[in-house]
Amino acid sequence: MVGALFITVLLGSVAGMVVEGVDPTLRDADEAMRLSELAVLSRPAAEGGSVSPELAALAAAQRLAGQAGVLWLVGVDGEDVSDLKAKVSARLAALRSELQVAGGSFEDFFAASNLSPTLVLLVARRGRTRRASLKDAARLLQGTGHAAGGLLVR
Repeated sequence: MVGALFITVLLGSVAGMVVEGVDPTLRDADEAMRLSELAVLSRPAAEGGSVSPELAALAAAQRLAGQAGVLWLVGVDGEDVSDLKAKVSARLAALRSELQVAGGSFEDFFAASNLSPTLVLLVARRGRTRRASLKDAARLLQGTGHAAGGLLVR
């Protein structure tokens, strides 16, 4: 009986480690920070935080102090940022009306050659965004020469 219990616990533990190791999606905000090497500005409610438009707006207002510019919200791995963009725009209008807010995918970001973004925030979703996509997004962002403002994890 003891041997059977030990083997069951051992097999269950090994199976759990395999499933966790094979899962390619983002687990939590701390993992996102390690992968992207960007500061996490907001965390999901399950981790004791919230994805707050106020944080994004305040980060842009402080980082772009005294200059006009664009805050880009870039959704990683197909993350839809349209709702967040609307909320951040409303909040930022009260702080610094001269700052613009744009949002979309990396394709949208690169296609918008008429805008000169000076601050970019990556938006990723826990349990949905693939780890490899987040690492690639952070690397791409570093190659653009624009300021990386941080990471919003939903």
